[in-house]
Amino acid sequence: MKIKIAATNLSAIAAALSASCGRATSHTASASDVLTAASQAEAQLNALCLSKSLRVGATAIYQSGGTVANAYKYARTVSRVTLARGASDWFVTAICTADVFPSAHGGVYLTLTAEQDAAVVAKVRASYSRPVGLPSTLAAEVKALAELCFDAETVAHLKGYEREILPLTDAVRALAAKV
Repeated sequence: MKIKIAATNLSAIAAALSASCGRATSHTASASDVLTAASQAEAQLNALCLSKSLRVGATAIYQSGGTVANAYKYARTVSRVTLARGASDWFVTAICTADVFPSAHGGVYLTLTAEQDAAVVAKVRASYSRPVGLPSTLAAEVKALAELCFDAETVAHLKGYEREILPLTDAVRALAAKV
């Protein structure tokens, strides 16, 4: 099955849902729920900043039925609709029913391909870097720390903490000399 998710295809989606769900009407999905689920899946892709050319192949599973009270102790029948992202639109690829207990929540669950996942991770990694002005090597960091030791010793002398700070500053200077 492959039905394009669009307002013009709501009757075809509704027919597929009713064929799958049978007589069950409570906690099952409607055609407008599937349309909303597709827009939520697209919003999730937008939030990941995934380029439109890489969105092909992403899948989403929509499970109908929200939470119910814990007093509802029996399993309930819900709809599970599998959506697949095409070049520009979402498509319904499978519809089935499932019996779930009250703790099961409905919603849209997005799954990315390995290529999409790598692109999202690369984009996130590119968005952060070392703050400007920090030395880029350990040797430069140690030497910069050794230069700060004079200030630390001055403050320690004024505050009366010479015994505590002098061994530390001596150790930093010795390390800087080795580097």
